[in-house]
Amino acid sequence: MNYQFDHIIHYVASPEKTLETAKAFGLHAVEGGRHETRGTYNALCYFDLSYIEWIGIFNQQLVDENHVPLSVISSIKESDYTEGIVRLALRTTQIEKDAQLFREKGLEVIGPIDAKRRRPDGKLIYWKQLYINDPTTEVRLPFLIEWQEPDGERRESLQRQSIIAEHKLGSLKLQEIRIPVSDLTCATQWGDIFHLKQETEKNEVRLRLDGGDIVFHRSHKKEAESYEVLLQGATVDASTTIFGATYRSLQKNESRKRDEK
Repeated sequence: MNYQFDHIIHYVASPEKTLETAKAFGLHAVEGGRHETRGTYNALCYFDLSYIEWIGIFNQQLVDENHVPLSVISSIKESDYTEGIVRLALRTTQIEKDAQLFREKGLEVIGPIDAKRRRPDGKLIYWKQLYINDPTTEVRLPFLIEWQEPDGERRESLQRQSIIAEHKLGSLKLQEIRIPVSDLTCATQWGDIFHLKQETEKNEVRLRLDGGDIVFHRSHKKEAESYEVLLQGATVDASTTIFGATYRSLQKNESRKRDEK
């Protein structure tokens, strides 16, 4: 098992408004396209091959008729259509083998499922995705994605289209996503299922991944706490809330700053 961080799925009522908000903050973001059979569309923001998908709905009937159990749409429905980050995706190059391994572990598995999205220029993008479930985890497990194009070709294509490009805030990389939980057992479960390196300190557990770490931190707040996305390599430290999630740009690695104190 060798996974990389692929993307963050952030549900929003209007990807168009989100695009404007993200650009105002200093992020390079673009219109993504439509999942024509699923009734959803998106805006995208890349940090090399790791990216944020701001997903919205253009046809509720299609959403209701075509969603798959354990899917992103299921997560959006479970949130009662509350804006915010609803799911993560990890990248793999052996999705059929992964499906078999997770079934052997006794996990609920759906897929692999063929998927596609039509870009604004009309080109269709293809991939496969795999949904897995352990009902004991506090936060629903990431789904797996295998792109039709190899990483190198996909990177070159995205750069040619200026989908991957410099941000106004600087040469940003996705450092980590921070997930509030009531019990850090969830982090251990994720780490064990995906065979990820786990680092524990005080009230948080870090899962190491190429393309961006996943950090679970114990939250004692009574009110709901939003997910937080940390972006490294900025020209200035800044923070903003974008429709239910916090985005922070950092001039240097936040975890190193803590180590230096």
